[in-house]
Amino acid sequence: MPTAPTLTNAQWEIVVEVLRRERRELPSELHHAQTSSVRDGLRRRIKEVDGILDILGSPVVVDPYR
Repeated sequence: MPTAPTLTNAQWEIVVEVLRRERRELPSELHHAQTSSVRDGLRRRIKEVDGILDILGSPVVVDPYR
């Protein structure tokens, strides 16, 4: 399994911010999707983003020298 990336606190904040924005926008995309395959893909993406945000809710390893 790959090791977790070492990012500064500021970099982790950006990652979480981008994921939260993605999570907020996905339901609208899902609502406007015209095919079931696109809707299914968006539902999977929502679950993946939720999973990542759950993981990042735990303490993150930070390299203070970066």
